[in-house]
Amino acid sequence: MRTLLLLLLLANAAFFAWAQGWLAPAFPAPRHTERETQRLSAQVRPDSVTVLSPQAASAAMLAAHNTAPVCLEAGPYTAAEASTAEESLGAILAAGNWAREPRETRPATAAPALWLRVPAASAEQQRQLLALPGPLLAERFKPCAASR
Repeated sequence: MRTLLLLLLLANAAFFAWAQGWLAPAFPAPRHTERETQRLSAQVRPDSVTVLSPQAASAAMLAAHNTAPVCLEAGPYTAAEASTAEESLGAILAAGNWAREPRETRPATAAPALWLRVPAASAEQQRQLLALPGPLLAERFKPCAASR
């Protein structure tokens, strides 16, 4: 018990010496004398900082996230459905901005399902694709699955 008490006293004495700065430069003292005015004067370009409301911050994060092109795909389609869906895509995207991909289906005797893939849809194109009428496109566009 005496050993434990002695260790606690030594630990407290070491902490006190460190907090007072007596162990510097080997162990720099904490900067508890620094106050807000000192921190403000140490800022680099403080005028570039803007405080946003939570709603504005969420909108800014969403806008930044949505600016990068995103891969979207829709499917599975039969051959007839894929042709109809491609006609609707032609109103939004130039030819060659999407691809038709056949994928194997189960059972093996069935015709492969067709998927429409838009590899780089801009934010505006994403909005337009998701606003397309009818169940053939708008309800089926999702982020692309991993490469198969």
